[in-house]
Amino acid sequence: MPRLGAEPILVNVAANLRRVRHRRGLTQEQLAEQAGVDERYLRRLEAATVNLTVVQLGRLAKVLDVPPGLLLRKAQMPKRKPGRPKKRGPRSDS
Repeated sequence: MPRLGAEPILVNVAANLRRVRHRRGLTQEQLAEQAGVDERYLRRLEAATVNLTVVQLGRLAKVLDVPPGLLLRKAQMPKRKPGRPKKRGPRSDS
């Protein structure tokens, strides 16, 4: 039987966290501030390079308005597009 490591669960949390944050229209900075975590820490969470506590999981889930278990579900990391995302601003129809 293979030994279960922490890496797969961290990848699941990272993928779900990023997906839900994007759906809510939040930046990493906004989510970090609202959840009371450091922005650098949140970036590392979304990169699956750092572990998180149950308390932090609960805070992030509360801000994202999802059950904490949703962030633990099996998921795949989305492919990253190079560069920064385009900012969505008000359209000018003039």
